[in-house]
Amino acid sequence: MAESKSKGNQKVNPQDRPHVPPNFIEFYEGKQTRFSRWLDRLEGAYTIFGIQDEDIKVAYFLHYIGTEVHDTLCDLLSPAEPRTQTYSNLKKILLDHFDPQPLEIAEYYTFHHRQQQEGESAREYLAALRKMAATCGFGPFLTTALRNQFTCGIADKRVQGKLLEVKELTLETALQIAVGAETRKISENSNTINKVTRITTSKSLVCYRCGGPHFANKCRHLDAECSYCKKKGHLKRSCLKLRRETKECNAVEEQEEYQELLP
Repeated sequence: MAESKSKGNQKVNPQDRPHVPPNFIEFYEGKQTRFSRWLDRLEGAYTIFGIQDEDIKVAYFLHYIGTEVHDTLCDLLSPAEPRTQTYSNLKKILLDHFDPQPLEIAEYYTFHHRQQQEGESAREYLAALRKMAATCGFGPFLTTALRNQFTCGIADKRVQGKLLEVKELTLETALQIAVGAETRKISENSNTINKVTRITTSKSLVCYRCGGPHFANKCRHLDAECSYCKKKGHLKRSCLKLRRETKECNAVEEQEEYQELLP
């Protein structure tokens, strides 16, 4: 049931109200954050600006929840009016509506089936587990639960094997081992890519002076004399004149062979 304000609630003199700048907090946007987290920020703003009067808290609350949420609140309270309710009751009604308390056993089940996803780093995986664990009620066993699921859900089986071999493994040590393995893997992949690039580049290079896999300006036959055309700067095997004449000679021979085959 809706909890109405006490009739004995005293009004505050406007001159005694603390100075609060306009837009001291943004309007609630459900797509950007959870209502409970926005509410934490609102109450932090109340503390910063010394807002203690219940009526003023209610007024700010009803204003900054925005039009859509205000309509929802009116529907939830109907036939009572939001302004007739206490601040605590208004908070509770919207918290129950937007952030209902999840079933602990269901959250626990989801947590223990969370595996590291493809492309997800070890740090990102642990952050996701921490977020899920917030609704599992682990209490003092939170760190142990995180360590266990982190170890069981890590995608790299070699890393998982190392974690299972560590005596008295801590969550911090498990994360360090996983991150270290990721760093080494990235470095190895980078070295492999660089090696392949160098090999591919060397194979695609052909020196026009000698036919070797290097740049022509680095060729040791820069001043060599071709034994065929007698020009300097290339060897016979790379001589363009020889290639051209050989090609022409082959063409003539092919033409003669073709003529011989004709009746």
